[in-house]
Formats: sequence, structure tokens, C-alpha cells
Amino acid sequence: MTNSIARRSLAVAGAALFASGLLSGSASAGETVTGTDAAVQQLRCSTYVETPSRDDDTVGARASTTCGRRVDVVRVRVHLEKFEDGEWRNVAEGRDRNQDAYQAVAIAEVQCQRGRYRAVSVHFASEGTDTDSERHESEAVQIFCR
Repeated sequence: MTNSIARRSLAVAGAALFASGLLSGSASAGETVTGTDAAVQQLRCSTYVETPSRDDDTVGARASTTCGRRVDVVRVRVHLEKFEDGEWRNVAEGRDRNQDAYQAVAIAEVQCQRGRYRAVSVHFASEGTDTDSERHESEAVQIFCR
């Protein structure tokens, strides 16, 4: 009987210390936040956008997102942009969306016209309520056509 009272007292004291830590924002609350950050870190995916290049009579760019594990949704969109009249203009777009997958790859292509090009990509992944998204721009390059 004495042991059960002692165990209950320790359990109540431990619960009270844990609750007071959460309410006051001390280490227990920080550990909870760290646990959430760890879940988000696990969702981090590798993203890549290629600098546009010419292949025969087309200019193209590729973007990809790869996650370390299967996620609910992974998607990527790439815009091939050309610098005209002092601004970047979208000339082609590619997109890919996969469910219960590791990767998504998008390709944008347009018929070759001489000019300065860049690729802009948007990446997104989600697993439950955790999400990871990024936007990337490639270097701008001058493309010469035949």
C-alpha cells in the first residue's frame, strides 16, 4: 500500500512538473517544438532547377524534387522565361505532380529563338500536415539558335 501511494505521488509530481514546464515555456515546451522541427526536417526534399540549354531547335529547362521517403504529395513546376523588352516573360511551362511518391520532374521547352533565358521553379511536398516548399531561379544564359 505504501509503495502504491509513493508511486502515485511520484506520478502526480512528475505530471505537475511536466505541465508547469509546458505552461511556463521552459525546456519541456522547447523539446516539444524540437520534436515538431524534427518532423519538418525529415520532410525536407532536395530541389534542383537546370540552367536552360539548347538541344537542336528547342530551348528547355528541367526541375526536379526528390524526397528521402515517400510523401503524400510531391510536385514541381518549372517556367522557362525569356528576357524581352526589359522584363522576364514566361515562354513555356512544365509541371509534374505525384501522390505517394519520392519524386516529381518537370520539363519546359520552346522552339529556339535567340535570346537570354532562365528557369524558375516552384517545389512542394506534403506529408500529413507537414509541408516543404521552395522557389528557385537558375542563372540566366544567352542562347544562340541556328
